[in-house]
Amino acid sequence: MAKPSTKKKTQSPQERKAQHERERLRRLHELIESLGAMKVFRSLPKTDRDMIEGLRAPRPVIADDDRLPQECVRYYREVLDGALAGPPVPMGDSGRMITLRDYFSVGMSLIRSQMIFEKEGHPMAGEWTRALEPLITLHEEQGPDRPIYVLLINLRVSSWIFSDAEQGYFLPEMNVVAPRDKRTMPVFSIQIRFFEPEHRRFTLDARQRTCFRVHAHDENLRTMTPCVLSTGLLPGQEDQPERSLPVYVQKHALHRLEERMRPYPMHIADHMLSDSIAQARVLPLGLNSYLIEMRYMDIRIGYLVAEVVDDAVVLRTFLFITQSGTPEGDRFNEALRIGNYEKRWFELDCLSGFAHSDLCEDPRFQELLESCGLADLTKMVLEELPLVLKEDQRHLHGLEVRKILMEQSRFSVADEDA
Repeated sequence: MAKPSTKKKTQSPQERKAQHERERLRRLHELIESLGAMKVFRSLPKTDRDMIEGLRAPRPVIADDDRLPQECVRYYREVLDGALAGPPVPMGDSGRMITLRDYFSVGMSLIRSQMIFEKEGHPMAGEWTRALEPLITLHEEQGPDRPIYVLLINLRVSSWIFSDAEQGYFLPEMNVVAPRDKRTMPVFSIQIRFFEPEHRRFTLDARQRTCFRVHAHDENLRTMTPCVLSTGLLPGQEDQPERSLPVYVQKHALHRLEERMRPYPMHIADHMLSDSIAQARVLPLGLNSYLIEMRYMDIRIGYLVAEVVDDAVVLRTFLFITQSGTPEGDRFNEALRIGNYEKRWFELDCLSGFAHSDLCEDPRFQELLESCGLADLTKMVLEELPLVLKEDQRHLHGLEVRKILMEQSRFSVADEDA
């Protein structure tokens, strides 16, 4: 007797289309039900119900552009798919939720039907509008909860991963193609705009080196603006006529930032650079050299070493906040009575040494850090940084630091494992 075939039956294009249509109608009816509008929907004449069910909203698309690298287009399409499949957003104060995928498909179909009823003076237009009120409120929302805004911000924040000062900046922009007739839905087309990088050669350490202009996003992440630093903020130049100097970054600084901030992901490095320049807090370092506070949100993570060269500010390197040469790092050395060798050995000159240990959870070590001006470090490790090691591994690393270094410092500790 022949065994039944276990091979999956391949659907024909017509079958796939019919299945997709059944799924679309199911989601449409589920949304109507969740809005509490099913009773009103069923009371509509069949021709109106058929019209509503027949309205199809195309999902947002990434516009093709031959000027963009294919890997860039693929990346944005993956981000778009992820955003549409992401967690639901609230519909006003109703307590009801909707996914971006449903909003841009069946949700837009219902909104379009309400517009048609209003335009044509349908006798049930008012009742249908009231039934769809939570969805309409969400559609007309101008704040950060508006679905188009949520989707676009997701795409623009994701742009930081694919953009930098060396390669250039990619920024998505939403274009809405208006409907041609009452059955045609608006099309949300996402155009990826490319901002060319700006390079310049400087003589640094007697060698010609290429540096990259630092740019900042505007408030709504819609465009890029070159960063400048006022000479009025530079110690020693306050009495000179104030000028705005263009800001460039050396690749070495970006490498050191990534290296010294591990395991924290540095795909937002350019955003952090521009924020630190926009709210510059500058300390003198030497002739035409300065330390500029580097911040992540409101957390001070270190300093950018900057020089004024050829009427421009060049960011040469990044110093983690505990490194020697920073005010906090020098106080840290003095408190522990250590030098660069010990700090490198225990990785206390970079974020990983604190992230991979439980030192920042120790109240006595927290007190030492605070006395050195390093309270922000504790905040970042405990509140911002996901832990990447098991608790026992972190404890062992912290115990090694406490036993070997703290005994020679002003920091006294009880013998935990005596």
